[in-house]
Amino acid sequence: WKGTVLNGRMNAEAIVYAYNYEDMQQLRPFQTPPPVSNLDEVVNLDTEMLGLELSATWLVTDRLRAIGSYSYNHAETSEDAFFANVTFSERDAQGNIIADNVDGNRMTLTPEHKAALTLHYYIPSSIGEFSLGGTWSYMGSRYFDIENYNRQGSYDLLDLQASWTSASGRYKV
Repeated sequence: WKGTVLNGRMNAEAIVYAYNYEDMQQLRPFQTPPPVSNLDEVVNLDTEMLGLELSATWLVTDRLRAIGSYSYNHAETSEDAFFANVTFSERDAQGNIIADNVDGNRMTLTPEHKAALTLHYYIPSSIGEFSLGGTWSYMGSRYFDIENYNRQGSYDLLDLQASWTSASGRYKV
């Protein structure tokens, strides 16, 4: 859905999706037994992705613009697939590696939640236009391997910006 609301002062968009992939290629980093080598292999996995994306641009006033976005992405493997991990997998009584089943694990590099809010305020003057603004963004936790061992926690970022554009539009600082 896309639409204009608030008497034309806001453009909004909502997207809902569902995907089921068979044999989606994923890169699987792993280590070999000693002497240790770091290698990558491509594996094919069935996956399921369900999500929602929302975004809007709102002209709050003639000088203040707000842009917001949010996404939810449930992305996981949807089949039994077993991989032995020299570094992290459990071992049996004889010291043999017990392979891990990745069914239901989150997909690599795919945070479940992301959000951002941008505000920009414009100040016109006889010498040009000044702009003050910033963006706050949030990135949910994500994994770097299909076994879900190497995880980066969630984080926030704040970016601030100030600029001046000459009245002619030729210069910008």
